[in-house]
Amino acid sequence: MIETQRMLLRPLVAEDLDDVHALFSDPVVMRFSPTGIRDREASRIWLDVVMRKYRRFGHGFLAAILKKDRSYAGHAGLLRQEVDGKTETEIAYWFVRKHWGRGLATEAAIACREMGLGVLGCRRLISLIVPDNVASRRVAEKVGMTCEKLTTWKNLRVCVYALERHQETQR
Repeated sequence: MIETQRMLLRPLVAEDLDDVHALFSDPVVMRFSPTGIRDREASRIWLDVVMRKYRRFGHGFLAAILKKDRSYAGHAGLLRQEVDGKTETEIAYWFVRKHWGRGLATEAAIACREMGLGVLGCRRLISLIVPDNVASRRVAEKVGMTCEKLTTWKNLRVCVYALERHQETQR
């Protein structure tokens, strides 16, 4: 579990399905997703995959739980991704729409950056962001990432935001 100023980030569990499905069924939240909105069964399958990957790799998406009322605000974490033939570690974040604009994604992403560079010893972290997703691009920039290139990933044109360990330590 990771604690930030306003959230507890903990591994997702089967009991999170209602919250995960509510997020994944919101067309505005899912506008930039390569899969689009998901029905309940697709959300359940996604959650099962996330839990298996967490057990296998020791990291993955974490539920972002607000300290003030213990409610689910979204999820963020470190994911293994295949990008242009190379395995990368991605900082990824999805938050419930009512929590947008409050800095929660940035807070969670910074915690993930610290875990990736510190605990996991990653030398490089990325975020894969659709160019039109300005809010997510701002989060990546606040974490210290810069847009390295455009590429195609899962049939979607994305910006590859990147942060090398030596860049972060110079800040």
